[in-house]
Amino acid sequence: MVSPFSSTSLNKHPGLDEWISVGEDGRIAIRTGKVDIGQRISTALAIIAAEELDVDIARIDVIRTVTGEAPDEGVTSGSNSMMESGSAVRLASATARMHLLARAADRLEVDVDALEINDGLIQSRDTNRSVTYEELQGGKPFDIDVDPDVDTKPPGDHRLVGQHIAPLGLPDIVTGKYTYLQDMKMPGMLHARV
Repeated sequence: MVSPFSSTSLNKHPGLDEWISVGEDGRIAIRTGKVDIGQRISTALAIIAAEELDVDIARIDVIRTVTGEAPDEGVTSGSNSMMESGSAVRLASATARMHLLARAADRLEVDVDALEINDGLIQSRDTNRSVTYEELQGGKPFDIDVDPDVDTKPPGDHRLVGQHIAPLGLPDIVTGKYTYLQDMKMPGMLHARV
């Protein structure tokens, strides 16, 4: 299914490495320019990435936005986070999945159509040989751009999107351990107010 999504965020940040990386431990980092100010955008983006990458959501780390390191997506307001960052993360995740499938097909010496993915394990139905995301990509850059025309999963194949999933970091939010922007304290700060 060709993606009906476009993304102004991707126009400014087309590199796949700006959005996604696969660690040597198999954890997948997702970067965004949207901040979580209570709407739990981090959970929504983790669901989108896990869905497109065929991994358990517990393997996804949504990296908190850091100026100069995260894609500059402007402001987080007006319910634009899903339209902008959600679309970008979906296309980036689908691009990463297709890239990893192509690399796995080369390594396993099979056709891409003979491969299936289960939690980041790519296995050939023909030979029963397999390779993991981290074996293919762990700690290495993708060095490609996000494909805005990449095939994304059709809704009928979704297993996470639309399901009830507890917000990431919920225990920290409930116990007051989670720090929001307004909780920030600068060294030597005596007083601050909006």
